[in-house]
Amino acid sequence: MKTTTQLSSVSHVSYAKINNSRQCKARPKLFVVNNSSEESQKVEFGRRSAVGLSVSLLVGCQSALSAAPAQARDKIGTYWIYPANGATVSSPFEVKMGVKTLEVSPASAGFVENSGHHHIMIDQPTNFYEKGKPIPFESGFIHYGKAQTSGTIELPPGKHKLTLQFANYRHESFGKNLASTINITVK
Repeated sequence: MKTTTQLSSVSHVSYAKINNSRQCKARPKLFVVNNSSEESQKVEFGRRSAVGLSVSLLVGCQSALSAAPAQARDKIGTYWIYPANGATVSSPFEVKMGVKTLEVSPASAGFVENSGHHHIMIDQPTNFYEKGKPIPFESGFIHYGKAQTSGTIELPPGKHKLTLQFANYRHESFGKNLASTINITVK
């Protein structure tokens, strides 16, 4: 709706003063009117502006779309819904996880483009696993390979570091951009 309103207001500015060289002073300056009568110039300019506006919009949309992947890369990531960083919780406690720009899918689905599943690393020395490195199936690592976005964890009292790491169907890490670490206290 907002775009339509903006386009309507732009199209109402259909007549511009034309200088001696018959070139439009309004942007863009590539419209040249060749007709001799003033009325013809206005009509011709209006038709050419509509074509020019359409071309400009298409080019603008293409530019916006080509910029989208770069913007998406900037916004990609995993995040903790619960608990928050610095929270104090009672064990057992619930965890809720999210991911931006990718889909959560079960490992059993095999390769699904732009998807994966969550893993939680508990009290590990690193804040992420390098891209392509498999997440171990051992103590200190929880796999949510059935595409779960929540779960329950039981930890002893004290301070703990939890790292959320997104990985593919083979449990290979997507790297630093898809990892998020929080510190919590279990009472």
